[in-house]
Amino acid sequence: MPGSRCTNRPRDRFRNAVRTHLDRAEPGSLAAMMARIPADGRTDPVDQVPQWLFAYDPAGAVAYRALALLTAYPDELARVRAEIAERDLTEPQDLPRLRAAILESVRLWPTTPLLLRDTTAPTTWGESTLPAGTAMIIPTWFLHRDDCTRDDADRFHPEQWLDGGAHEDWSLVPFSAGPAACPGRELVLFTASTFLAVLLRELDPAPPSCRAVSRCRRGWTRSP
Repeated sequence: MPGSRCTNRPRDRFRNAVRTHLDRAEPGSLAAMMARIPADGRTDPVDQVPQWLFAYDPAGAVAYRALALLTAYPDELARVRAEIAERDLTEPQDLPRLRAAILESVRLWPTTPLLLRDTTAPTTWGESTLPAGTAMIIPTWFLHRDDCTRDDADRFHPEQWLDGGAHEDWSLVPFSAGPAACPGRELVLFTASTFLAVLLRELDPAPPSCRAVSRCRRGWTRSP
């Protein structure tokens, strides 16, 4: 098609720049590990990096919100402190409770509020039937906080990510799901939980003041 070569030029320049950074990556870095993965015709490390860069854009926000939730829920904060007490945080660690807190922060405040999906079969909606291939917009914030179906709609409930309840609930998609699931999910959960573990080991977050947001049974209210 006329002009198709031109439309690819920005993408090619971007991919070449990413490859240059991978080729000169600092030894021991994540980029150096990526550079050692050979392209096999189906996957290329150069194409994985943009996915991770995109995932890291909201990673700071989910870590910050998880910290706020733990600060407001001292019982859960104590459980997290017990989890990291004997861990060597200079080595990679599996930190289930911190991962659960992060996942719960994304449930309550989805960083991707809308998902795009296509129907795979005719779908009846009210009095109409949508043909297969119909584009749909799915509001994750509604599914995550539907108070008609969820007792924890506006409540911090990290335990569901530990006992398997959340994983069996198709409506919870903090990192999307299925073939279109976020490729940066595990990296964000690992780095954010490690960051919070180091932070909580070194610092004691201050509890909310009387004028800050406090807990109630159905979510958040402002103290008088």
